[in-house]
Amino acid sequence: MINKLPAVAKSFVAYCTHCGADKFHTVLAHIDEDTAKVRCDICQRKTTFRLSQQGRSSSFKKVTSSRNTKGSGLLDNSVYMGLLSQYQNHPEKVYSAQEKYQMHDKIYHPKFKLGFVTRVMDGRIEVLFADQVRQLVCAVTDSGVNAK
Repeated sequence: MINKLPAVAKSFVAYCTHCGADKFHTVLAHIDEDTAKVRCDICQRKTTFRLSQQGRSSSFKKVTSSRNTKGSGLLDNSVYMGLLSQYQNHPEKVYSAQEKYQMHDKIYHPKFKLGFVTRVMDGRIEVLFADQVRQLVCAVTDSGVNAK
């Protein structure tokens, strides 16, 4: 249960009626003090999120059924916890934009804390942190493919 709407572009966990489970949602815009347009980070459905007046518990009202298939699908917290358990004895790298990364590298970011590389792209990595997936800049090899 949240008591205050997160800032625009921030993620939070709430129940997604389409996914049928608690999933991360990104705030797209604030409508008023208790209402915001949000998007499920898994199914990409856009909804209106409201803090209810009774106890300030969260509730959703479906407003559109747009779908974008570009989502990473890795925002389920169980995936993060599984990687944390699987790679607990692996050393972590301190994040640097000049560093090169591979899948499942364990990294420490000064602001976002511990995360795992879930996707390597040309000059960017997608990192699963405890609260959300973020894209970060990284070094690129001569061939354009990231490597260690």
